[in-house]
Amino acid sequence: MNGKWGWQGSFQIAVAALLLAAGVALASPVPVPGSQLGTGLPVEVQTNPATSYPAYPSYPVSVSGVGVGGGFAGILNGVPTTFWCVDSQIYLSRGTNSYLANAVRLTDLNQGVWDGKTRYEDVSGYKGDSADGPGWVLNLGDPFNSAEVRFRMAAWLVSQYSGFPAGPSANDLQNQAIQRAIWRIMLNETETANQTNSSILSGDVSTGAPAGGTWIDAALSYVSAGYSDDFFHHWAIVSGGLMPGDDGYVFDPNNKKQTFLVRAAPEPGFYGLLALGLAGLLWAFQKRVGTSTKTLSGTQNGTCHTKA
Repeated sequence: MNGKWGWQGSFQIAVAALLLAAGVALASPVPVPGSQLGTGLPVEVQTNPATSYPAYPSYPVSVSGVGVGGGFAGILNGVPTTFWCVDSQIYLSRGTNSYLANAVRLTDLNQGVWDGKTRYEDVSGYKGDSADGPGWVLNLGDPFNSAEVRFRMAAWLVSQYSGFPAGPSANDLQNQAIQRAIWRIMLNETETANQTNSSILSGDVSTGAPAGGTWIDAALSYVSAGYSDDFFHHWAIVSGGLMPGDDGYVFDPNNKKQTFLVRAAPEPGFYGLLALGLAGLLWAFQKRVGTSTKTLSGTQNGTCHTKA
């Protein structure tokens, strides 16, 4: 590149871009480190959108006839983060909710293997198909009638909120359509609430969707094309509330808490990549400087100067 924006300018622009990316990531809700996931974890979720707690605001998405979804500020096992609503059948009270929960990485939820750590993990088949036990209200057909697939679809849909990962930038029709699609996908026979809610079952799930389809179609396409995508490894399912059992914690039938998704990327990974990127740029800079110095030492006087 010639002119005043030579390689030095390119280097400066690259460093600025890296630092800008770092700033955006650090300003966004913190991904929960993998070491902080597990069972029987202390959780606090703030469902009052007017309260900034503890470090990030909430990002409410209101759906008429259902309630408020979107992202809620809170703390998972000591880490401030955002809890993304994927459950319209169990509620939290308005304000600060404190309870114990399990946080299971999405890719650790194995299809057909039920260990009792994740709510809805044993839901399969479709509503009315008694052979499979509790089923999904929306029949997507095999192999999409499993908890593993439904949570993956919900995670991808959360990532489509305008303004993500900082949160839905507006309580607009597109974000409402995304939230409604998440709730429709996750409706199941385990809980009776909202199974026949017309706002969820027949409301808008198309506004802003790719290729003029629905957000459910788009989620199906993404999961089908990238089932092993590393994207899914960076999410965890938070299920509560819990009580002591004979072998660890079990779900408390008298203290059910809403199911959430949280971003779960090990914190050191981000800083490691940032450091690697800066180190690479520094190496390239030093190499170019060395090359330029050698070239200049063999150049006749006056060649690298211009007249005033």
